[in-house]
Amino acid sequence: NNFVAGWTDWNMALDTTGGPTWVNNLLDSPIIVNKTADEFYKQPTHYAMTHFSRFLRPGARRIQSTPFGIDTLTLKHTAFVLNGQRIVVILNSSDEDKSISIQDGMSKAINLNVAQHSITTVTWTN
Repeated sequence: NNFVAGWTDWNMALDTTGGPTWVNNLLDSPIIVNKTADEFYKQPTHYAMTHFSRFLRPGARRIQSTPFGIDTLTLKHTAFVLNGQRIVVILNSSDEDKSISIQDGMSKAINLNVAQHSITTVTWTN
């Protein structure tokens, strides 16, 4: 939604200082590698990207979705269809859990609780 056609994250993994970099612009990334401890840490962006890369495969088409009776400042969503499967990704950026209902226009309704500060993906087939 919001006229986005794509998104690129330049760094999938960086070290604990935000590098390596040749221009000294230390950054964050979905995975942080701690070479000294021989560990890696999955950051929140890793889990957010997983919702889109796991459920939205090539050929998925964004479909219109309209929110009714919800706080659209803290509860965002986008919907897709792929091979007859409906996919809705929901972001709850509020400090409270939200109870919502998803209706697909085909007489199906799904009621669910979306945890505070979370991303939830719902899929179903008509």
